[in-house]
Amino acid sequence: METVPRLRASRSWRAIGPAFLLAAALLAGCSSGAGAAGNSTTSDSVPRSATPTSARVPPTTDARAAAEAAVLAAYRAYWDDVVAVGATADWQSPRLAEHATGQALAEARATFHTLKAEGQVARGTVDLRPTVLSVNGRSATLYDCNSTSNFLADDAKTGALRDKSSGRRNGKTVTLTLQGSAWKVANVVTEVGRCARR
Repeated sequence: METVPRLRASRSWRAIGPAFLLAAALLAGCSSGAGAAGNSTTSDSVPRSATPTSARVPPTTDARAAAEAAVLAAYRAYWDDVVAVGATADWQSPRLAEHATGQALAEARATFHTLKAEGQVARGTVDLRPTVLSVNGRSATLYDCNSTSNFLADDAKTGALRDKSSGRRNGKTVTLTLQGSAWKVANVVTEVGRCARR
């Protein structure tokens, strides 16, 4: 389930990833962790040269670590949502929008809509291996070499397997955006069957 690439009934969720299959962690005040800027003021008793105004203050190591942790938590939550919704293939579930937005949300809904129409659901687990590449202001990018080989389509009534495991991993470059205090998966670019980054 990659970005929630469209998943046909007899097709593996391998392509569903950021965008689909979707999923985030709420990060209260996480925006202060990336690209924080501070303005120092000068006082009449201190030479102007000693305290330059509008000095750019780089984020501290702790702030960066907190922001990256929030991004990873949001991404994992996105997949938790995808797996949970897959059990019923309820493409209108409000849970999908909790940690996904834009293209990722649209693809997740489209994938589940197709499954629902074909009388199928998605069950199983997804193996994630995400690494944060960058956090800049209200945008973050991560890379995940994940596997949805055990997240497959079943017949909703009989439980019979209607999918086939690909047994492979797919590389996904995922973009997340900060909406309010919550990071959400917005876009996913998938490398089917390979991971350029490890």
